[in-house]
Amino acid sequence: MFKYEFELVNAFKEQSGDFLKSFSINSKQKTFYIQEFNSNFGIADIVLGTFRSSKSTNIRKPINLNWLYPLSTLKRSTCLSLDEFQGTFGFSKISALKRIKEYERAGFVIRGNSGQIKVLKEYKFVTNLVISIEAKLRDWRKALFQAKRYQRFSDFSFVLLDARMKRNALKNINVFIDQNIGLLSLNANSIEVHLVPQKNKKKISDYYLRLNEKVYHHITLGNL
Repeated sequence: MFKYEFELVNAFKEQSGDFLKSFSINSKQKTFYIQEFNSNFGIADIVLGTFRSSKSTNIRKPINLNWLYPLSTLKRSTCLSLDEFQGTFGFSKISALKRIKEYERAGFVIRGNSGQIKVLKEYKFVTNLVISIEAKLRDWRKALFQAKRYQRFSDFSFVLLDARMKRNALKNINVFIDQNIGLLSLNANSIEVHLVPQKNKKKISDYYLRLNEKVYHHITLGNL
C-alpha cells in the first residue's frame, strides 16, 4: 500500500485525532503533533499528545535544546554567582555566560550590577500526555529497537507498520509485550491498534526536557 515511509507517516497524521481520542482525550484538551523529533537518543518519526493550558505557555524566548538541564535545576528566588553556576555544571566561563544570557533573555533570571544571578521563575513543563511512534514499512524488529529508546521521554511508545506487513509482528506480539511497546498498523482507511502498552513513568531527563521545549516552540509559533 505504502511505497515510502513518509507516506505512512503522512497517512497516520490524517487519522491521528481519532487515535488520540482512544486515550480519552476530550475536545477541550489542546494537542500537539511533531514529526522527526531529535531526542539526542534517536529521531522519533512521530511524537504527539496533549499539553497543559496554563501560564507556563505564556510567550517567552525559546531555550536552546542543549541548554535545558541547568535551567531546570534553578529554584525561584535563589541567587548565585557566575562562578558558582560555572562550577556546578562544569562549564567554561564563556559557555556559562552564554547560557545565563539566554536564560535572562527568556525571563528566567536577572543579573544584578554585582554580577549576582537571581532566579525569577522556574522552568515549567507544558507537556501532559506524550506518545511516540516509530514507523516502518516492514522491519518491525528495527522499529521495536528504536521505539524502545523513546520510552525515555514518552508515556507510551508504539511501532507503526503498513497493514500488509503486520503478520510477522503479530506472530511475535509477546516480544512487544515484554518490551512494553505498543503495535499499530495502518491501511488506507483506518489505524488498527493491536497492542497498547502499559504507561511508562516519564523521568525528568535531558530527553524529556528537549521534547518539552520542542512542544513549547510549537505552541508559541502557533503550529499546533
